[in-house]
Amino acid sequence: MELYDLRHVTQVKREAVMRVIDYLKDHNLTDLEKGPHHVTNDFYFNVLEYQTTTPDQRVWESHRAYLDIHVPIKGQERIWHNFIDAVQLGDYVEGDDWQQSEATPMSELVIEPGQILVFDREDVHKTGLVAKESESIKKAVFKVKY
Repeated sequence: MELYDLRHVTQVKREAVMRVIDYLKDHNLTDLEKGPHHVTNDFYFNVLEYQTTTPDQRVWESHRAYLDIHVPIKGQERIWHNFIDAVQLGDYVEGDDWQQSEATPMSELVIEPGQILVFDREDVHKTGLVAKESESIKKAVFKVKY
């Protein structure tokens, strides 16, 4: 897991993360519609909108084929994190690159516009949790093929 402030991204060395940062420099995500947005065969993003809620209303997940890069557009959300070797893995849906799991949080953080959060294969996460109070979230989740 890596967290970046978009005002301070001059030291990013990962090509996949730089693809997202470069995309953000040339594109405003604010007015995009919900749903998938295709960029290239190995690079796309989904715009999501939802209300933050309690942990029992959200699921733990991870991804095997794509790097998962969260870019908040509106609102704050709390995210729980753990590592894949410390959780109980559920079914993997290859077509959706989605691994459900059961876990307890090892760490947590709050993300907001101006930041990007990167999850690798070993990162299991539960998103959409209330930060201060329930609020409407809009974010883009970029997928970059490994």
